[in-house]
Amino acid sequence: MNKGRTILIIDDEEAMRIACRAVLEEVGFTVIEASNGSDGLAKAIEIMPDLVLCDIEMPGKNGFEVLELFRANTATNAVPFVFLTGKSARSMVRKGMDLGADDFLTKPFTATELLSTVKSRLQTRIKLREEAEGKLEELRQNISSSVPHELRTPLTGILGFGAVLKEQAGSLSAEDLKEIADHILGSGQRLQRTLEKFWKYSEIMFLAQDEKQRQTLRSETLQKPHVAIRVAANEVTEHYGRSDDLRLSLNPDLCVRIHHAHLPLLMKEVLDNAFRFSKTGTEVSVSCSADPGRSRAVIEVQDHGRGMAREQIARIGGFIQFGRHHQEQQGLGLGLAIAREVTRLYDGEFSVTSEESKGVTVTITLPLCP
Repeated sequence: MNKGRTILIIDDEEAMRIACRAVLEEVGFTVIEASNGSDGLAKAIEIMPDLVLCDIEMPGKNGFEVLELFRANTATNAVPFVFLTGKSARSMVRKGMDLGADDFLTKPFTATELLSTVKSRLQTRIKLREEAEGKLEELRQNISSSVPHELRTPLTGILGFGAVLKEQAGSLSAEDLKEIADHILGSGQRLQRTLEKFWKYSEIMFLAQDEKQRQTLRSETLQKPHVAIRVAANEVTEHYGRSDDLRLSLNPDLCVRIHHAHLPLLMKEVLDNAFRFSKTGTEVSVSCSADPGRSRAVIEVQDHGRGMAREQIARIGGFIQFGRHHQEQQGLGLGLAIAREVTRLYDGEFSVTSEESKGVTVTITLPLCP
């Protein structure tokens, strides 16, 4: 069971390394040793261990500093990391967990405790990997089912009507030409919307992975966010011809930490979802206010449309559309995913509550300006 799995031990005490090695090798693990943090990181990058056991109190770089180096390196940032320590003070445990440690073993520990901790952390890693692979496979399937459809359908319209123009241009009336032009334009606009949605989603996901960009964006402030929300709402209602269905309740005295281009993007995606899946004549309400502690802006968008089941809410993500097989609808299923990722980009919170056939409420919180 343990054959082929490698454990890296980083400890300046040779006796501790030898003792741990004996226990782990007895049950089939491959063990690599390092006497200091720098050597440990170099060996980790070279061999890519399945788990690291690391002492906290060492000369040179201590265990916390070693963990920071591991988590900062893309090659080792996901390796399970267990501290070996002679102290179990709550403050040390808290610091280690904050830095990304997976577990602690307090010296002296028994062979049983060592093996139990190692096996538990490895099983957790396997479970997380399986879950990630499952989500990746689901994403592949969603992309393969939604993207070709959303690209092929409008492209077929453009090519088909283009062929009609080429072959029958001399015999078509002005009215026929206008109708064909409308179809080509509509198909082109649908294709443009699809590509723009994909580009937006990709851009936000790339920004989320860039720590420097993320910190820069989080320093941005937007005065009078109620204006941006109102403009975005009016654009969406105009597109759907439903200005009479919009209800706004916006605090004019707030300042929010967000880039000026991202709040309109976020709001348009949430509002597009609200109007797309609710009927004309039903109300869509938008509110923006400060939370009781005045540390966050709370934006709420509520519709009275078909709603979402609990399992659908849990699976909100890119390229996931619900009900595609039962109802004709356009899009890649990226709208709420884009809004959620924009919110997270600014250390905000994004939640969806709903009952089927009773509408959806999207709640977004964003940090207020200090």
